[in-house]
Amino acid sequence: SWLSMWMMLEINLMSFVPILFFGSNKKTNFLFKYFIVQNISSATFLTSIILLWTSELMNINNLINFNMFNFIMTLSMIMKMGLVPMHMWYIEVLMYISWMNIFLMSTWQKIIPLMIISYMHNNMTMNISIMLSCLLSSIQGMSQLNLRKIMAFSSMNHSSWMMINSTMSLYLMFIYMIIYSMISYNIIYMFNINNVSYLHEIYFMNNYNSTYKLFLFYNILSMAGLPPFLGFMIKLMSIKFLILNNMFLITSMLMISSLLSL
Repeated sequence: SWLSMWMMLEINLMSFVPILFFGSNKKTNFLFKYFIVQNISSATFLTSIILLWTSELMNINNLINFNMFNFIMTLSMIMKMGLVPMHMWYIEVLMYISWMNIFLMSTWQKIIPLMIISYMHNNMTMNISIMLSCLLSSIQGMSQLNLRKIMAFSSMNHSSWMMINSTMSLYLMFIYMIIYSMISYNIIYMFNINNVSYLHEIYFMNNYNSTYKLFLFYNILSMAGLPPFLGFMIKLMSIKFLILNNMFLITSMLMISSLLSL
């Protein structure tokens, strides 16, 4: 039920906040920002559930109420996942947390919202957010030198792919999530053990042999979706599903964003 999904979101939030707190040795202002945003999005989600229940109890099944329910619920998931136009908090929070917490926020924390989206009807609000998220993240990511910001914009881009995948097939979304998690973990693990924070620091990793560096760049190219790497194959599979569902505009936007991210 929708209420059980809301409870899952709250349990997930309560379990992740301590991880964020103990996993960072910097100022904790970001923690309050994360907590407030997540609570607002959960409250918005609960509001949409109450709206749906009210409509059912009063036996009002008109299109306006259904569209309102869909719109409010979509906004709550967009806010929770940190997509456009509610993405600024996501970038700011990722700037102050550890590399391993960045990995968790980019992967594990997205699973429940994506599962909720899979039960929703695709709508214009969701499509606009997906298209803006993939394009904006690619454009802004190109001008960044801070690796945390680059990974944050990359996470936004891949989240837009996973969101549209979840509306078509939950199975496809989980395949994308697993592959993205593997690639993301490899990159973040190497950034973490080398204690790098800026792009130019990657080129000064002289303590490791060429095989180690090659493995890092292989994962970076795979995350960018360059053929014939694994990241390209899952995007190709997603594009096939999009075309079969006649989503040509979103397909074009996602492909353009992938070209920009290269």
